[in-house]
Amino acid sequence: MRKRILLSLFVVAALLAAPLQVAFAQDAKPAEPIRLADKISPTDAPGSSPALGGSCPNGGPVLLNQPPNQTNGIFSDVNCASCTATGTQVVADNFTLAADATVAQIVMWGGYFPGNMIPDPVDPVTVIFHDDAGGTPGAAITTQGGIAPASSTTGVTLFGVSELQYVIDITPVALTAGTYWVEIFTNSPNADSFFWEVGDPDATNGIVGAVFSTTAPGTGWAATGPPPNDFAITMCGAGGPILSITDTTVTDGCLTEPTNENGVFEPGEIITVDVEVSAANGGFTGISGTLSTATPGVTILSGFSSYPDLGDGESATADTPYMVYLDETIACFSQVDLDVTITSNEGAPLVTMVSETVGAMLVPNVPVAITDNDPAGSSSTLDVADDVVISDLNVRVDVAHSWVGDLILTLRSPANTEVVLLDQPGVPASMFGCADNNMNVTFDDGAGGDLENLCAGSDPWFVGSADAVGALSDFNGESTAGTWTLLVSDNAAGDTGTITDWELITDPVIGGVCVVCTAGLPGGGQPVVEVPTMGTVGFITLLLALALAGVFLMRRRSNA
Repeated sequence: MRKRILLSLFVVAALLAAPLQVAFAQDAKPAEPIRLADKISPTDAPGSSPALGGSCPNGGPVLLNQPPNQTNGIFSDVNCASCTATGTQVVADNFTLAADATVAQIVMWGGYFPGNMIPDPVDPVTVIFHDDAGGTPGAAITTQGGIAPASSTTGVTLFGVSELQYVIDITPVALTAGTYWVEIFTNSPNADSFFWEVGDPDATNGIVGAVFSTTAPGTGWAATGPPPNDFAITMCGAGGPILSITDTTVTDGCLTEPTNENGVFEPGEIITVDVEVSAANGGFTGISGTLSTATPGVTILSGFSSYPDLGDGESATADTPYMVYLDETIACFSQVDLDVTITSNEGAPLVTMVSETVGAMLVPNVPVAITDNDPAGSSSTLDVADDVVISDLNVRVDVAHSWVGDLILTLRSPANTEVVLLDQPGVPASMFGCADNNMNVTFDDGAGGDLENLCAGSDPWFVGSADAVGALSDFNGESTAGTWTLLVSDNAAGDTGTITDWELITDPVIGGVCVVCTAGLPGGGQPVVEVPTMGTVGFITLLLALALAGVFLMRRRSNA
C-alpha cells in the first residue's frame, strides 16, 4: 500500500507541474422518548389514505411490512428542535428473518413537526443495521449515511402536518436468518423536527416494541414504552440489477514524515480514497465516480475516476484513486467530510460518505465493568503524549451504577500521585450510603458543592461540577505525559455498574495526536481537479506536454 501511495503522490505532483488553475457525545441513560401526542388532530381522517405498504417500488420481495397507522410518531433527528430535553433523539426497530435475505430498499413514513416543512432537496438520512443484543441494538453491521430518499405526500394530515412517504435505496445488505435492528435518522438543520411514524407490527417478521436513544448514532438504548411503537416501514429485497459500494479504503500519506502515515487525518497530508463497486443480478456500463467536499481547507487533487464495465458478480476499484490535500492550517480535531458519488448507465447514483476527525482525540479505555464488592476496584487508563506542566486540572467522570453510595473514585497520575475524588457519598450518616443511580461529575477545586452528603433521591444522582474529596491541586507542577488511571471501587454487595467515560481537563490544554505534515501541496502550486471530459491518460499527457513546452519556451527566451 505504501508503494501505491507514493506512486499516487508522484503522479499528483506531475499533474500540478502544469500552470493550470482550476461536538462531544456521551453514553447516557436517556429520558422518556419524545413522541407526538397519542391522538390525531380533528381534521385528520384515519385510514383515508390509499393502502400504504405491502409492495416494493423496486419490484423486489417484501421482507418486512409494517404500514403506517396514522396515530403517532417519534422524533428521529440529530438536531431535534422539538426535543428540548436532549436536542438529539434517534429510534430503531427490530425484525426477524426466517431465511437469508438481502435488503436493497426501505420505504418509511413520517414528516416534519410543527411547521410542516417539506424539504427540497430532501434531508439526507443515515441507515444503520445492527445485530440483536438481547432485546436492544448490538454491534453495527453496516452504516450508510448521506442517502437522499425520494419523498412524496400521501394526502393524509397528521398533527396538522403532511404525512410523507420516503423511498430509500441503500447499498444492498446481505443478512443471514436471525433477528436484527434498523436505525434510521436524519440531521435536519431546520427548525422543524423529523418524526418517524409508527405502524402496525408485521405479524410474521415484526417484533413488538422499539427503542430510542439520545445520541446519534444511538447508544444506551431504552424502550419507547407503551403503547407499542413499532415503526412504519416496508423493507424490500433486491429487484433488478444492483450496483453496490462494497468497500471504501482510506489511507493517509506524507512524503516528508512517513511516521505520520498512521491512519489518522492530519494537517498537510494527502488522503487517498479507494472505492470498490460490485454488480449483482446483471451487468453495468459507463461507471464513474466523483468526489466532492464542502469542508474548508480541503483541496481536491483527483476528483473524478472511471471504472471498468462490470458483469454479474464482478467487482472493481476506480482506475485512479480519489485524492485530497488537507491544508497545513486546517484545525486539529475539526471534521473532514468527503462524498464519493458513483453513477452508471443502468442505475441510480450511489453515495459513500467518509467523515473523519483531523487528529485523534484522547480517549480512555472504556467502558470498564466495575467489579461488585471489590475494594481493589476496577481501573480505566488514558495515555497522554503531550508533555506539559499542569497549572490546573479538573476531571470529568461518567459512571453508570445503581447505588452510588458503594463507590470510591480515585485519580492517579503518571507520577503515582493519587487524589480521592469521591468516597461513598452518604457514609457514615447512613450505613449503606446514598441509593441514587448514575453520575456525570466534573470534579473541580473551588467549584463548590459537597457531594459526600448529597442523597438526592434522583436518577442521575448528580450532573455538573463539584469539589473532589481530595485536592486536585496536588497534580499542579507535574507533567501530563504518561498513563493516567481512574480507579473505581465498589465496596458493598448487590449493585453493579460501569465506567462509561472520563476525561482530563487541563491548563495548559492537552490534545491528542495531530502532527502537521510539512510536505506542502504537491508541486507547490494550485490544485488540478480532474474532470470527466477527457480520458485520464490523455489528460495527464496534455498537462505534461504543456509543462514541457513551457520549459522549452523559457529556455529559448533565456538564450535569446
